[in-house]
Amino acid sequence: MSILILEDEHYLGQKIASKLEVEGYNCDVLDSSKDIRKGYDTIIISSSLKNENYLDVIQKYNNCTILVLVPFISEETVSVPMDLGASDYLVKPFIMKELIRKVKHFRKCQEMKEQYHTIHAYNEFLFRQTRALTADYSFPLIVHSTSTIDADKIAFDIANKENKKLQAILIEERKDFEDVALNDDTIVYFCGFHNLNSDEQDLFIEQMQDRNIILYQDNCKEFNGFKYLSVEDKKVSLQEQDIMTINEYTKHVVLKFQNTIPDTKLSAKLGMSRKSLWEKRKKLGIEKKK
Repeated sequence: MSILILEDEHYLGQKIASKLEVEGYNCDVLDSSKDIRKGYDTIIISSSLKNENYLDVIQKYNNCTILVLVPFISEETVSVPMDLGASDYLVKPFIMKELIRKVKHFRKCQEMKEQYHTIHAYNEFLFRQTRALTADYSFPLIVHSTSTIDADKIAFDIANKENKKLQAILIEERKDFEDVALNDDTIVYFCGFHNLNSDEQDLFIEQMQDRNIILYQDNCKEFNGFKYLSVEDKKVSLQEQDIMTINEYTKHVVLKFQNTIPDTKLSAKLGMSRKSLWEKRKKLGIEKKK
């Protein structure tokens, strides 16, 4: 992590840098923003910079963490820079440990933001082919789907719509749901219901009445008191009339590929000899263009 210290009190700037470097940070000390030649994760800037408006610096570099060192608290020294994008402030003289604490705090916040964006991007990729939530719902909710990822998408969509945290739990035994703390600000998403025996399933249903929970099932079993939502698989399922006979399939493949794939390879793909392929053509009335 790189830190820029903009402080025209040279002794103070060097002291701050030495303390932060002990903590493992890379620091540069400057007395003017005109000398900035690279990007920094954090800028510690004094509001008393000579011959320079520190507010202009805050506006220009407010995409990074900015800590302002001020002589006193007022609308001008605190509120204005914070409105322009500063992250926090310290009043001179300050305890060096407090400065280090703030630097670590905002670094942790930045790491969490980066993790959030990574997870968000991954979820967008993971759910790119799943259906968005369009149906009405209420809690407790059973989501039935043959695909777990479709059910996962529904759970995420509901949590976002309700502006609540989502806690996912895989049930493997009774204690996995008995020990769960159910809060109004959290939606609990349960999977693995089939791992419970009949008595445990009845206990689960009894305990989850009127709770903000979502239960994934790959079967169509419904329970009183639970809203039921079935998610159809996006894949097109074969109907009886869509199923081809062996001869129909062979004819379809031969007609589609015989002009682009050599007979040797085509017969191998169909699991027959070249002679059998020739006989099939004759039997099915397929002419090969020369």
